[in-house]
Amino acid sequence: MKIDKIALRKNQESFSFIIVIFLLLGGYLFFFTSTLWMPPSADASYLTKVGTEVAWDDRTVIINRWDYSEKQNEMEVEITVNNKSYDGNNKYSFSAVELRGTMLKTEVKVSDEDWIVVKIKELPNRWSDISLRMDVNGKNTSTLKLYTNLNDVTRVKKIDTLDYVGYKKKRFNIEIANYEKQIKDNQAQQKKLSDENKEIAKEIERINNEKTYQTDSQKQESDSKIAEAQNNITSNEKTINELDGDINEIRQRIEMTKKQIQDLNASAK
Repeated sequence: MKIDKIALRKNQESFSFIIVIFLLLGGYLFFFTSTLWMPPSADASYLTKVGTEVAWDDRTVIINRWDYSEKQNEMEVEITVNNKSYDGNNKYSFSAVELRGTMLKTEVKVSDEDWIVVKIKELPNRWSDISLRMDVNGKNTSTLKLYTNLNDVTRVKKIDTLDYVGYKKKRFNIEIANYEKQIKDNQAQQKKLSDENKEIAKEIERINNEKTYQTDSQKQESDSKIAEAQNNITSNEKTINELDGDINEIRQRIEMTKKQIQDLNASAK
């Protein structure tokens, strides 16, 4: 009986040792292979934010949207490219990989010189991070790696399959929605500044009323405060007027974008 207990203890120790070795090997394997997937500095800043310019090979790349449909296990990524090198290489190929190394299927839905829509298909049921890779066709250059994760991606109920005109109209409608949001943000800022000016005017009135019972020295201090307050009002009014100009410009852009949609509809008939 005593021998059986000793043998059992040895077996347990051996099993524990095997588990430790397995975990160590797994950790080393992940450590040495993770750089193949992740960028060199893999903190929260590695995520590619929508609307942010990424510099790459004399180009700037902007992700306009990165949508994810859990029901379809698909993603759709819309990208704008500005080729500043004017080298004539405006065709790109794409691949995608999940954090654990699973290669994912990609399909280019739209490919203009400066605008691309890529679909990522057959995502695993459980995933946390996705890397979309972009290469210039016919040119030996570094691969651009774009990243999103489960929290950063935009969730949608369904990703529709559209034709070229459909994707164009979707792009323009998103631009209009973004423009309208900018107008609302500017108007909210204007209201904040206008409300602030009203409060400053009340404070100026209060200081002026107190001057009746102040000495000359106190009146000088009050006048300095009033002058500073009036400067703040002037600065706020200048900003409000500048925002008016921005709003007018954005409204013109909305009208021009709507005209592009009308022209698209006319050409599709």
